[in-house]
Amino acid sequence: MEIIDIVKDSFMFPTKNLKALVLYMVIMIACFACVAVGVVFAIFAFADSIAYLAGTLIFAIIAVLILFILLGYSIDIIKTGIDLQDEAPDFDWQNDLIKGIKAVIVDIVYFIIPAILTLFVAIVTNVPGNIIHMVNELNKTAVSTNGTVVASSLEMIPTYFITHLLGSVVTTVVVALLLFIIFSFIQYAANARLANTGSLSKALNFIEAFKDISKMGFGKVIATVVLMILITFAINAVLAYVYQQVSYLAILDIIVIPFFIFVDSRANGLLFSDMD
Repeated sequence: MEIIDIVKDSFMFPTKNLKALVLYMVIMIACFACVAVGVVFAIFAFADSIAYLAGTLIFAIIAVLILFILLGYSIDIIKTGIDLQDEAPDFDWQNDLIKGIKAVIVDIVYFIIPAILTLFVAIVTNVPGNIIHMVNELNKTAVSTNGTVVASSLEMIPTYFITHLLGSVVTTVVVALLLFIIFSFIQYAANARLANTGSLSKALNFIEAFKDISKMGFGKVIATVVLMILITFAINAVLAYVYQQVSYLAILDIIVIPFFIFVDSRANGLLFSDMD
């Protein structure tokens, strides 16, 4: 499918499946309600009440299970995009729960790797050491200025300390951004693999997920994702302005959030629907 067709279809999909959208919204509200009740129980638990603590744990577990089901259903929507089906899938509580757990594992794996690599880069560029050196110099400066670090006293710190710190931090941040962007796109393909096969091992196959992006075309994948992000950002910016003017309209997020989940999941599936 062409990029414009993917975008159009994705935004039309929720409007064609209002029943599924409403049900998803109700389930999401139930999840939020469990969280809210759990928080209330947690507050009372500070009174050293085991009963309230137990209630907190119970509602927390229920909220997490519901969240897994919602995530699993979003994987089902990705599948409808891959299969080019216009009708939203029915909720399958058990299967959606399992798929949701798998989706969380995929997200954790695909984002913990760039996190670890970023930490490695930070160590190699000596970010911790440079911070310690800077703190030590600030402490020395504070002593020389009667315990107060003022703007003029910062000039007393050797330039090379500041240069080394900025260089290591900037390098680490740039590398981190690149890594997380790259792995975000691979994770995008991994979600499609999970939806299409139901296999966690295939979704966690980095090489094959990367090959899927290559088959679709890096330009097409990047352009589609960026366009979806820009449209979503623009709509949310308008809504934020409206909410600022009329605060009680923020209740519309109950509808807006599920709508965009449907849209994003549908686009994910459509993007990989015609993969060779």
